[in-house]
Amino acid sequence: MQASVTGASQTQTAFSYNELTPAPPAGSTIIYMGAMGKAIQMLKRVSIMSLASAWAATPLFAYTAMTGIGSGSGGASTNAAIVVMTGGIVLSSLSTSVIQWACKPYVTAIASTSRATQSNTINPNEQQLAITRIGLFGTPYTVTIAASDLRPAKGRLFATWQTNAKTEELLEQKGRKNAKRDFFFVHADSVENDSEAGRLIDEVVKREADLVLAGVESIAEAAANNLAGSQLKEDWDQVVSRLRSQQSTKK
Repeated sequence: MQASVTGASQTQTAFSYNELTPAPPAGSTIIYMGAMGKAIQMLKRVSIMSLASAWAATPLFAYTAMTGIGSGSGGASTNAAIVVMTGGIVLSSLSTSVIQWACKPYVTAIASTSRATQSNTINPNEQQLAITRIGLFGTPYTVTIAASDLRPAKGRLFATWQTNAKTEELLEQKGRKNAKRDFFFVHADSVENDSEAGRLIDEVVKREADLVLAGVESIAEAAANNLAGSQLKEDWDQVVSRLRSQQSTKK
């Protein structure tokens, strides 16, 4: 099954639906597909399988060590077996945790409800994005957010976007207490600039730049007001001093 991305004057490259890019919601179109989705899914599944195998083999491994099967020194072999068994479980758990943390933001597909306008731009306030990622067990899942709630990611590796504080407040209002900031990773460098995904990436960066500029202007305005206030205070002090000098002269 094919999904085409239609722009203002041309049709972009079509995307194919698969197990990592489920059919988008009605009225939406897939605008982005991650190139490494299948590899990320396989990596997560292998990691989970290795962790499950380590835990599943623990009883048999412990029984073999405690009964001294195949060894003449029961106590020493038991201690060594426990160390090896514990080390294997710890390493497998750590590797699975690291893989989950690093790969969690990876986006396999983005479906958008908007279409490019005649001016070849998009309205981020009206655009809804269905973003698909891969869960811990290698199963795709989708979250829907507004494009206007995306910001460039800060303070995290392997992430391109993050949700803003407004999204977190809405999630808490819906019952998700202490909602954590969500992160997303897309291959921004490989996206065509004239595609809808490329325009979306540019809009997120531009939105952040506008916020920074507004903050700088606000700080500059506050500084100017403080300077004007201090100058006014100095002028008033000069007036009071002059009046006092005039009063003393009359006396």
